[in-house]
Amino acid sequence: MNQFVPPQGLFEKVMMRIAAQQLALSMRRRFALVAVGLAGLLALSIPMWHAFLLDLSHSGLQQYLGLAFHDFRTVAADWQDFGLILAESLPAVTTAGLLAVVFGLLVMVKFVIKYSKGLFV
Repeated sequence: MNQFVPPQGLFEKVMMRIAAQQLALSMRRRFALVAVGLAGLLALSIPMWHAFLLDLSHSGLQQYLGLAFHDFRTVAADWQDFGLILAESLPAVTTAGLLAVVFGLLVMVKFVIKYSKGLFV
């Protein structure tokens, strides 16, 4: 009776393929997790933009900016005080929240790109 003799290196090839499949599964799971996080941040960005625009409309920043175009000489003469007025009238809490959401979106997009490279191994 002839016994089958496996080719040289078959075990190493099988083990390398199993390791590659485990890595691909790990990358798919990471991609799914990051995609859900990205979707959540996109959903959170809509109310943040709305809150930021609402606070911006109530802050009076538009009137101060309109003053810069209406009476430029006065603004140029007192530019330091005008800069402080602009900084004080900017809604700080919603601006910080909006910047945090935008930063989170950028980080999630980075991870989506990183983990999408390993999806199709």
